[in-house]
Amino acid sequence: MTDRDEFVVDTSKLAHDREVDVCRFALELVAKDAATFETDIPLSKATDWPVSVNRAAERLARHALGFRGKNALYKTTGVVSASDSEDWNALVSFAPYAFDATVWAVDGELASLADEGTSLVMHLSSDQRGKLEAFEGAMRVVPAKSWKRRKAGDGSHAD
Repeated sequence: MTDRDEFVVDTSKLAHDREVDVCRFALELVAKDAATFETDIPLSKATDWPVSVNRAAERLARHALGFRGKNALYKTTGVVSASDSEDWNALVSFAPYAFDATVWAVDGELASLADEGTSLVMHLSSDQRGKLEAFEGAMRVVPAKSWKRRKAGDGSHAD
């Protein structure tokens, strides 16, 4: 079992494109430990996505659970093995555009993304945390316990 701590990745000061880069980099940090993942595919947003993200959504949609009628524009993959490199690469490309995506190791959760990549919680080793912090200086990687204790109402976060 790998020793990991839970962190909130605060990307609130980043432009959207850079936030996407951070999400993808964070997922690549945990790739070697990833066993399974799931994501939703909100196809109603597809016209806003870059071509590469649409291609990734198409790949992931192969795993989608069946929806018909009005739900045809919203799909979920269910739990998918991360062992197929094409599926994994599709997730890395697509996850910052999902409403919800989660990655698990065999021993627990590695990553949870929500709200089109604006909410990112990672379970990282100290080495992985250091690499993530070095990737983008305009964000903070905050221990989840500290994040939860932030002062109510003032928007600041204890480190």
